[in-house]
Amino acid sequence: MSETEIKNNQTGNNNRIYSIAHADTMNVYINKNIVNVKNCFANISSALLSYRSSFVDNVRIDRNITKTLYDFCCQDIKDDKFRIAVLTGSAGMGKSVVMHDLLELLNADDKIGVLGIKADRVVNSEGIAPDMIGKVTPLIDLIRKYATTVDRFVLLVDQIDALSQSMSNDRRAINYQDNLIKAVKFIPNAKIVISCRPYDMQYDPILDEYSRYTKFELTKLTENEVQKVLHDAGIKHDQLGKNLILFLSTPLHLYIYCKLNGSGSFGEDVTLQKMYDKVWSEYIIKEPSKHSLDSRKIKSLMGVLSDEMFDKQSLFVSFKKYENNYNTELSYLFSNGIITIEDDTIQFFHQSFFDYVYARMFIDSHKSLAVELNKAHQGLFIRQRVKQILTYEREVDKEAYAKHLEEIFYSDCSYRYHIKMLVLTTIGSFSDVLPCEKHFIEE
Repeated sequence: MSETEIKNNQTGNNNRIYSIAHADTMNVYINKNIVNVKNCFANISSALLSYRSSFVDNVRIDRNITKTLYDFCCQDIKDDKFRIAVLTGSAGMGKSVVMHDLLELLNADDKIGVLGIKADRVVNSEGIAPDMIGKVTPLIDLIRKYATTVDRFVLLVDQIDALSQSMSNDRRAINYQDNLIKAVKFIPNAKIVISCRPYDMQYDPILDEYSRYTKFELTKLTENEVQKVLHDAGIKHDQLGKNLILFLSTPLHLYIYCKLNGSGSFGEDVTLQKMYDKVWSEYIIKEPSKHSLDSRKIKSLMGVLSDEMFDKQSLFVSFKKYENNYNTELSYLFSNGIITIEDDTIQFFHQSFFDYVYARMFIDSHKSLAVELNKAHQGLFIRQRVKQILTYEREVDKEAYAKHLEEIFYSDCSYRYHIKMLVLTTIGSFSDVLPCEKHFIEE
């Protein structure tokens, strides 16, 4: 596809012509031509609109909070506080699904214009989807023009916390997104809905500013909702214990349980790691042989993908980089929902599974956590990896686990305070206490 660049050859606010990429999607935007802008916004929104919103097949739950957020978007703007809503919830609570469903609701209303940004997919250091809009096209100007043609304009920003995770010196992506939100806030008929994890909002200085706006917390599923999903998925559930039902009230856990078709025989001591162990056993070790694939090559691919993601501190890698050597394996992992492939990028089906894969491959390769921590930037991106490594190692190699606890707290190396606090909270999250943990805490 050839790209067309049309330079600004007129002056005045009402007669601008913008440089645009992808001529078949959007040629020229002038005041009277709004259809092409809508197509461009639909292109950007497609990452959020295509996000998986069901547990299995067409089995899904309509969350009440989606309608609440829709009502917020339609309500009058009384003051500045009513311009921005923040959807909060821990990892796995289903924030992206709610934002996907909200986008669908807003799209169905002809009086509402909407742009849905999945921040972890379309925002980078160059801005938002420069390949869709053109690098010199001011997106905020397109939004301002479009907003004049509708009763209400809504900007959705999903997973804005993904832009804060590295907390590195390169803050261009999150600064760009933050500046866009602030600019949209001044459009008279505009509202904004952001999804973010509570931890990032608390510790990222930019995201902390949004804590003063209206917050909506995403809670766990009810027992009836869990049972309905299992019933609709054809999974036997009448003998499940209360602890397991409670565990499955986290949407991610329920999704994995449905993916395994309830075959895990999980007891009351079920954990996410045990579920991922079962996913690994089924889809990485056992299933490949049924498709004439080598499980060792599948495992190798999982390792190189997770290593590159960690090294780049990114949740995505290039599809083209791996398609020649691993084309069949990638197709297998994609068809079984282990990875997603979109816009020539590869991503694991959930960030927590990336954490699990990286931890498993890390321990299997006998790497030292202390050494890797000293090599890597100790920002927010690394937190979940450290927690998952310790959690996995605690089960498979208690001696190495105890050694790493000692190294992080008592070695001469410098570890950031939030890393040490993470280790303490990780220890506190376990229901049982190992002798080495008791000794470590007493010291």
